[in-house]
Amino acid sequence: INEISKDIFSEDKNRRLRAVQILGLLKRNPQIRFFLAKLIKDRDEKIRATAINLLGKIVDPKDHKTILSLLSDKDKRVRANTIEALESLGDKKLVPILIRFKGDQNNRIRGNVLKALYFLGYKDIENDLIGMLESHNEFMIASALWVITQTRFSTNKILDLTGYSLLAKNEMIINNAKKALKAQNTPRSLGYLRYLDNL
Repeated sequence: INEISKDIFSEDKNRRLRAVQILGLLKRNPQIRFFLAKLIKDRDEKIRATAINLLGKIVDPKDHKTILSLLSDKDKRVRANTIEALESLGDKKLVPILIRFKGDQNNRIRGNVLKALYFLGYKDIENDLIGMLESHNEFMIASALWVITQTRFSTNKILDLTGYSLLAKNEMIINNAKKALKAQNTPRSLGYLRYLDNL
């Protein structure tokens, strides 16, 4: 582990990536989680993606202490990436842990949690999405629309709020609203898109 750790924090990107991959072979070593928690914050996208992937493979859903420590990390990127890794485990026993974070103040974390919950079988996300869509925070609205695009979640209230987002002044919100309405693919959502085309 000590030898690998030298490569993990090397300046050479290829050596670092190989070192992270080797970590995956040492799943049982308790120090692995410590390194992965650090690597999730890495600037290099490949390193981060590999670390997240490995995290999803080595974190035991029963190991609540490790999961909660990562979800309580000071760095919001670590928290958001950990949620993605936990979703990839596909274990429904993680739902009670994730539910605790669905009201997070960070838009990306909140969006990731709702998406993860939905795909882990927890479908009761309408009120949470409504709260995000009615927020004054543009990033929160954009993230809610991203969740809708990913899950294709659709109720009349959600559809109407998504359609209303087309009138926003923020380009990111408008683009996400278009994607969400296309993903919902209902007569009502497509009607909103036609209305936009006729403006």
